[in-house]
Amino acid sequence: MIREEARVLKADEQWLTVDIVRTSSCSSCHADNACGTASISRYFNFRSPQLKVRNAINAKQGDLIVLAMQDSFMLKGSMLLYLAPLICMMLAAVMADLLFNPEKSSELLTVVAGLTGLIMGLLLARKLSNGMIDQSTVIAESIIQTHSRPVTFV
Repeated sequence: MIREEARVLKADEQWLTVDIVRTSSCSSCHADNACGTASISRYFNFRSPQLKVRNAINAKQGDLIVLAMQDSFMLKGSMLLYLAPLICMMLAAVMADLLFNPEKSSELLTVVAGLTGLIMGLLLARKLSNGMIDQSTVIAESIIQTHSRPVTFV
């Protein structure tokens, strides 16, 4: 099981709306200046994903909880995210190379077709992934810390 911490934004008897607590080891790593991931994360402000999960642990607004997800779900999602765009890009490039003048193939046309296939693959992965996650995929496992005061938004 993969576990992640989340803060409860809204709670009722049946459902929780939670905000995933972003954790990163970038601040403790010595290769911070040479790391591409750290550089990208400094320039982009990624939103924390919010999920709706069943309230099986009687959590309240403001509580810090642990969410759990099956390893197999993460593996399927990763394969979809990486393989669908890659396969679409390669298929589009090969098809463009074979269909448009196989003897005098233009590299520019092949590159454009490959990029188009990549974009189509990303859109396909996004469409297919929308149906993957449901309320039974992620489980509220336990409460780490309770808060009696509600969460306020600035």
